[in-house]
Amino acid sequence: MRQVKVLHMTLKVFSHATEDVGKVRRAVTNILPEHLRGRVELSEVVTKGHHGNEIKILTLKLRRNEALETLKYVLCGLSEVERNILIATLDTRVGPPSHLYLRLSKQDAYRGSIRLLDSGDVIKLATTIEWVTSVDEMRSFLSDLIRVC
Repeated sequence: MRQVKVLHMTLKVFSHATEDVGKVRRAVTNILPEHLRGRVELSEVVTKGHHGNEIKILTLKLRRNEALETLKYVLCGLSEVERNILIATLDTRVGPPSHLYLRLSKQDAYRGSIRLLDSGDVIKLATTIEWVTSVDEMRSFLSDLIRVC
């Protein structure tokens, strides 16, 4: 059997004109393992919303080990109930089979908690995982990671 590998992860979040961008950055760094927090830098693109309001799009790209460590950190940061929800609803979070999509609560992340949130103000995580070709394989891979939490 081939060894499953996390290739990369992209974290993306919107900071609206009414928000403190420093607090939004803190929310993102709070979902990273502590040893990565001071070593990574979020890129920032400024755009306009539908009504002309300024929106900053913050993006962080992680590769290989950093992406794997972050995925483990996020999974282990979820409550047991939320990990069970994640596994049960995985078919809605996997797209082309090797991509895992998670949405995390920006507000909870700012306060130091990791929680799933499927709508509203979220931090989006898109993770590419090599050699995963089905939802069942993704479920098995994530279950193995969760076992060490």
